[in-house]
Amino acid sequence: ALAMGLGVLAKGPIGAILPGVACALFLSADKRLSDFRALATPGPILLAVVVGSSWYAACLFSNRYGFLDRQLGSENFGRFFGALGSMHSWYYVKPLLLNSAPLSLIVPIAIFFALSTYWRSPAQDTPAEEGADRPILCVRLLAIFWLATVLFFSVAAYKRRAYLLPLWPPSAVILAWWLGTLARTGLWGRALRAAVALTCAGLIVFNFFYLPYKEVRDCRGDSYRQTAARINRIVGPGEPLYSFGISEPAPLLFYLDRDAPAIEGKLGDAPPGYVIIPADVWAAQKEEALDLEPIFESSTGARKLLLLRHGKAYASDLCNGEWSWLASRAFRPAARASLKLVH
Repeated sequence: ALAMGLGVLAKGPIGAILPGVACALFLSADKRLSDFRALATPGPILLAVVVGSSWYAACLFSNRYGFLDRQLGSENFGRFFGALGSMHSWYYVKPLLLNSAPLSLIVPIAIFFALSTYWRSPAQDTPAEEGADRPILCVRLLAIFWLATVLFFSVAAYKRRAYLLPLWPPSAVILAWWLGTLARTGLWGRALRAAVALTCAGLIVFNFFYLPYKEVRDCRGDSYRQTAARINRIVGPGEPLYSFGISEPAPLLFYLDRDAPAIEGKLGDAPPGYVIIPADVWAAQKEEALDLEPIFESSTGARKLLLLRHGKAYASDLCNGEWSWLASRAFRPAARASLKLVH
């Protein structure tokens, strides 16, 4: 109950829904319906509700209704029903099979063998001794969790590869169990286990040395930090700021430290204010958005960004940012002459 409550605090309601569904399916498949009554007692239920709802309650009692609506309506349930967009139902096939190749290619086979223990005799998988069924019960639960997670996020409208991260720990456990089971069946099973062990050793070296070097090399000069700082100097804190055509806005929003809602539909229908748009998207859209004026183009990052202005010149343009710098340069001689005259 405590773990599920903390899961809600970490990832929203899904932090309790997926483990809860997996446990319910596991107990039902094992015909242990009486265990539902032992688990669903008032104490654990109350603990899970109090811990899981504490953050939402804090927003409610502090009158942060807009933020609460965005978190629950858009971020949690809105993503599932397509408020932030939708992808094909087979979106996760490639990440599941290739995200951790070659191991991820054989994980579905191990999942199948874990689920197949429901129609196979336990003696086929473990020696006949007390507690020998515990590993099988463990991999059954993890396999059900793996399958429920894949089905849930495949049904959801909005999809991201990062949503599959909870699958890797159970995948590792099930894969190790399956290889251990095969190793007891004969020479070819032991050979497969040895091959996988050598592959893992090579992957450990590869992941510890090459991947960090590649990430640092690819990310060097690709930060939105400078771009966000320039935009914040131009656009005042209270002025409307939007985004258009940015597929992954999270890094930019992090450095902006403010919201920039995505414009749906056509760029020409943008409301008055400022719009952040990739340069390549602007090149394709500018003929349909003649009312928007480019006032800044980033010089850093792999994908250049433009800041467009739609409507009047806002007051902040004249008191900070690029416009204030130009104004100070233009009026500096006149200011010196005035000071001399006063003196």
